[in-house]
Amino acid sequence: MALEIEGVREFTKTLNAAQRDILPEVTATMVRGVNEIKRSWIRGTLASEHFGQASSSITYDDLSAGYLVSFEVGPEKGAPGSIMNIAQFGSSRAGGGTVPEPEAFWESELPVLERYLLEAVVRGFE
Repeated sequence: MALEIEGVREFTKTLNAAQRDILPEVTATMVRGVNEIKRSWIRGTLASEHFGQASSSITYDDLSAGYLVSFEVGPEKGAPGSIMNIAQFGSSRAGGGTVPEPEAFWESELPVLERYLLEAVVRGFE
């Protein structure tokens, strides 16, 4: 026995169409936001007297697949990226801790990114 609630099929079609329309704009918005986070992290690393050379290791990876939009920002493993842990958190010996923690670089960008993502989603349903 099939139960159909009035309007569910139309609503499903609307959601599917919106998803297809929204995805390219969401992806482009995320790329802009991730690039801004990356640039901010590089500036913060370059400001360190001793760890500026590690700034070249800061990159981002696009982990998106299908309708999932996902990015990862941070230092690459291996030299010079391996030194970033000491640069940000210090070590048991004196030194390090002269680069702000990672959260500092995305906290300023997140409100802007959230606003643009919300605007993209709303436009997708108009």
